[in-house]
Amino acid sequence: MSTKTYNTLEGELSVRPAPTVSRSGQSNAVVLIGGYDKATASDDVTAGEPTKISDPTQADVEFGDSELARAAAVVAANGANDIYGVAVPETTNTESFTATQSMSLSESPVFDPTVHPEHEIVVTDTSAGEDLTTNILYDEIVETPSEENTANVNPLTGDIEVDASSDYDVSYTYGDYTDAINTAADLPVRYICPLTESPSIKASVTTVLSDIANDFDFKRAVTGAKPNIQSTDISSYTPDEENWRMVEVAPSRAEGAAGPVRTQAAICGMMASQPLGPEGSTLYDELQGIVDLKTQYRGTEAKGFDGVTSVTRSGTVAQAVTTSTAEQFSNVYATEIIDEVALRLFSVAREYAGGPQDIGDLEVLLRGVCQTASRGSPPLLGFGQASDENPYDISVSLGADTGVANSNVTIVPTPIAEEVNIGLTVTDGFVSFAGAE
Repeated sequence: MSTKTYNTLEGELSVRPAPTVSRSGQSNAVVLIGGYDKATASDDVTAGEPTKISDPTQADVEFGDSELARAAAVVAANGANDIYGVAVPETTNTESFTATQSMSLSESPVFDPTVHPEHEIVVTDTSAGEDLTTNILYDEIVETPSEENTANVNPLTGDIEVDASSDYDVSYTYGDYTDAINTAADLPVRYICPLTESPSIKASVTTVLSDIANDFDFKRAVTGAKPNIQSTDISSYTPDEENWRMVEVAPSRAEGAAGPVRTQAAICGMMASQPLGPEGSTLYDELQGIVDLKTQYRGTEAKGFDGVTSVTRSGTVAQAVTTSTAEQFSNVYATEIIDEVALRLFSVAREYAGGPQDIGDLEVLLRGVCQTASRGSPPLLGFGQASDENPYDISVSLGADTGVANSNVTIVPTPIAEEVNIGLTVTDGFVSFAGAE
């Protein structure tokens, strides 16, 4: 199968002409990636392999009493009815540290007992033969606890500070997300939802999303922002990955009907259930399946985030954005429109490349795609206000080699009046996208 090149908004991608899975706007399927309770999970569930969840409200039958099961119920409550789960392979480890107050675990992130009560982090003073009281914190610099026999632990980084120097054993459980993410990304889903706020896992996810886009398989990931961001810190917070295929959610922690969950599960279900087009915006929609948000933001505060999809204390979506710093690639529904139109342009350009090459035919094919997209109900292309102008512009010319056709298509995703330029180069049997910006 020949490979195509598509320079997307934030990097060059190689793509194959026939995607094997449903993608934006054509599927509301979601895949969750996270920890499960192996002891009470079904024998039919294998860590690292996908499981189709037949009844999200009873997902504990498959994954035990775990966050993965609780997240499935929340995703379903917000509209997604086609849900997969991939339990990450987990390992329990004990590490020993000698004569120290500061420790750094060899594996991170570790399962956070705040959302994984079945996975404890136990710090034992082996000299005294005593387990310490464990405080879960998320500060980049973990401070020394003021209380005796206490350990402060950041499960995202694996850093630990204790109140006194001694010999310690630390027992914890961690998951291997790498293969699980790759497995999840190959499923016929619209969104992937790795249940984490770990910067390293987010980086892995954006790499995988770029890789599968090589096959013209467009997906987005929904993750959590750093936990417990206070309103005073909103203006200084920066998403870990600034990428138009990544959605970060704040506040990241919530309580579902059955126990602790991450807010991202509700946002993921909501976004996946939306139609393709301007009606697919989730702005001001209200989350379902969430009993309480662990951090409370007023509406004006929640809107202060830059590049973060945020939720107010009343459970309404204050803004629905990707983490991209480029304005035209910020709104989630607008980026899905861009993907959809790019795929349609590719499809007709491929037809042209495989047949008699008349440059006029190519322009007619590309224009037809844009006309259809701007006349739909609702239209995918258009201006924010009534305008007699076409929300697209097309130019086609021959390159230095007369066997090469260069095309540039400018589109305006409705109703965002921000232009996106998509370039295509077409030769006999081959289509290259010269860029989108």
